Amino acid sequence: MEEDDGVAFFHVSGEVDLFTAPLLRDQLVRLVNGGKRDVVVLLAEVTYMDMAGIHALEHCSRRAQGVGPRLVLSSPSPIVRRVFEIVGMQRQVPVLPTRTAALHHFLEG
Repeated sequence: MEEDDGVAFFHVSGEVDLFTAPLLRDQLVRLVNGGKRDVVVLLAEVTYMDMAGIHALEHCSRRAQGVGPRLVLSSPSPIVRRVFEIVGMQRQVPVLPTRTAALHHFLEG
């Protein structure tokens, strides 16, 4: 995790599936509960994501809405972008094409 202008950037890589999604969910919930105001989940290095990963991200988005921080997903790899399109992820949580777009989303909003 790194920070830029008060925004926390959380890097995810590899496969996000039934076995790894709970770890992702737990780490993001800790970050959200830890008082970060804005959180960007960077997904450029994710090579696979199943519904367990989708559910983990949706859970964290709902959790963030409940405790105050804003959370967006950014830079999805092509395979993740396709999964997001299929499940309509954009209706659940903002999905932005780049890290810069995500940072501007928070700085302007």
